[in-house]
Amino acid sequence: MDNLKTDDLPLIAIIIVTWNKEEYVVRLLHQLKRIAYPAEKIVTVLVDNNSSDNTVEVVASSFPEIRLIKNKENLGGAGGFNTGMRWVFENDQKIEFIWLLDNDVEVENDTLRHLVSLMQSHNDTAVCGSKIIDIGNKETVIEAGSYIDYKLGGIIRNKPDNENYFYNHDVFEVDYVAACSLLVRTPLVRKLGMMKEKLFIYWDDMEWCARFKKAGYRVMASNTSIVYHPSWNERTLDNSSIWRYYYRTRNSLWFFNNYSTGARRRILINILIIRIMFASFISCLNSNKALSKAFIEGIEDFFQGQYGRKQFDHVDNTGNINFKAIYMINIILKTWSFLFAGCKRLPDKEFSESGN
Repeated sequence: MDNLKTDDLPLIAIIIVTWNKEEYVVRLLHQLKRIAYPAEKIVTVLVDNNSSDNTVEVVASSFPEIRLIKNKENLGGAGGFNTGMRWVFENDQKIEFIWLLDNDVEVENDTLRHLVSLMQSHNDTAVCGSKIIDIGNKETVIEAGSYIDYKLGGIIRNKPDNENYFYNHDVFEVDYVAACSLLVRTPLVRKLGMMKEKLFIYWDDMEWCARFKKAGYRVMASNTSIVYHPSWNERTLDNSSIWRYYYRTRNSLWFFNNYSTGARRRILINILIIRIMFASFISCLNSNKALSKAFIEGIEDFFQGQYGRKQFDHVDNTGNINFKAIYMINIILKTWSFLFAGCKRLPDKEFSESGN
């Protein structure tokens, strides 16, 4: 445990973004009231992304100390966190760190203390994050930060030797930490900007961390700061996989288009296109036309510059064999079209440091 005294502890703004998860966010707010960090050193901001359940009413009545902000529309994770950060910038100039939390995590009493201790002992670090453990199987580590594969266009999760993983006290320098538990220095957010709201969800925290690293700061993951979160894999087994894969497709292409250079940039985009279109082909083969279409639309919107929240139409996954064959031929033709575009006319790179 760290040796920080109460007077030495910095002021923290906790920002939580929620959308139609009343039960989860109430559980989290109860946990935060019991953490080993003085209440007078914390400001908690809950941003509701226009939920249709009773989240706003329940939080307002049960947690009057919470700064509750209700967006008029769903702005996604990036837009929701930015709403909270704007409130911090406008209302409290003394906040030294901002702690971003997903609404469906569980925290331990010392989760925040360990993050703060890490930041105070590593002054060159802009962002640090917690070790994430599967909430459904608490012997399973999801990640302690991750690395970005700039050669093949993917993510390599940081999972050291499990035998010693729960007991050592290491910190890890990584490429990004997930925004489900992320502590960032407030002055650096002012300097380098907030999250890219256009991404809406997925790859927004990865881009943010890459921006800090590009500016010369470090990104660290703590092995002693722990949060519990639903497994990423579980989220690909239901209907939400359609929109999740769409945003991952579109935003990963945007990321590598902006954070790769030279010939590698075009090669990498085409590698991603082949991989994504293969996934689309397999989805169609498995009679999941909706998911197959999500992959394709992710690529199309990348090339057309269509960002923000995506409206998804219902797609009938049924159909005869002839229709499936025609659709699979269409996938092959689109693959060649995308590869041609990847070689000839990639979208312009962005270098703006704004959060929009």
